[in-house]
Amino acid sequence: MNTARISQITPVALAADGGAAPEWVQLTPKGPELAANDGRKHRLTRPDQVIAAFRAYGHPLPIDVEHATHVRADQGLEAPAYGWVREIETRDGALWGRVEWNEQGAAWVASKAYKFLSIGYAADPATGEITRLISVGLTNTPGFKMPELAKAGTTKENDTMDKAVLDALGLASDATAADAVAKIKDLKLEVHTASAKAPDPTLYVAKAQLDAANAKLTEMEKAETARADQAITAAVDAGVAAGKIAPAAKEGFLAMAKAQGIEAFTATVAKMPVIVGGKSDLDDKDPDKKSTTLSAEEIAVAKQMGLTEAEFATAKAEQEA
Repeated sequence: MNTARISQITPVALAADGGAAPEWVQLTPKGPELAANDGRKHRLTRPDQVIAAFRAYGHPLPIDVEHATHVRADQGLEAPAYGWVREIETRDGALWGRVEWNEQGAAWVASKAYKFLSIGYAADPATGEITRLISVGLTNTPGFKMPELAKAGTTKENDTMDKAVLDALGLASDATAADAVAKIKDLKLEVHTASAKAPDPTLYVAKAQLDAANAKLTEMEKAETARADQAITAAVDAGVAAGKIAPAAKEGFLAMAKAQGIEAFTATVAKMPVIVGGKSDLDDKDPDKKSTTLSAEEIAVAKQMGLTEAEFATAKAEQEA
């Protein structure tokens, strides 16, 4: 069974000369063994369980004077609080608390009217293991031999921040955990503020409009590619029809035309000799006679190849025969 005890086990100076009451204070020495001046043995091997018990309790711990919560209150006398421990965390095996001081408590600490803390706690009577904190008292008679700290609520040993974290936050190498927390809160506020602002219409467009524009651009690119492919095919077909390209070589010339571009390719074909023979006349009475009517595109291709419409039509008819 746990029993309530009072122990002055944190002789840590609360404020430096001319300083204010610190927000974070050290509540216990570094564990696991905590030996008091009066010979009592204490243990703090499971600080996380002490923190869990505090959170399960759900209320802040009072900071009184000389443990009035356990001494005066038991006698029916006033035992006011001069601050409240709102949060507890572990740092290198010791327990630290975030304090909300009232005006009188802050004034006493700042003026060094009270210089140290001690805790009221519950412990296992068999092992001395501290299981939960009950209260914290301002005192000037600490029961443990620990050196005073030069600064309020922080030490190099217990409040050292990872250098990589400080660099990422843009803080100096001697910045404390409180500095890092404040910086992170500022960054969160900046992100929230930025996300809450309406976007600048001169810098951003609606996603739906951007998607529609991209779809239209893709459609136009496909249409342009189709037109280019059609013109290249027509130019190669014209070369075949003119007898300048052997039908069996058509695929190779299609690849050449795509590589050169339509203008360069038609200029090349225009200079090529006729290598494939065929009929030079068409019998108008021939029932198998093919149409010699040229499309506007074929007329354009004929001009690019240096052929008359009649020559192009003849070559086309021979190709279709």
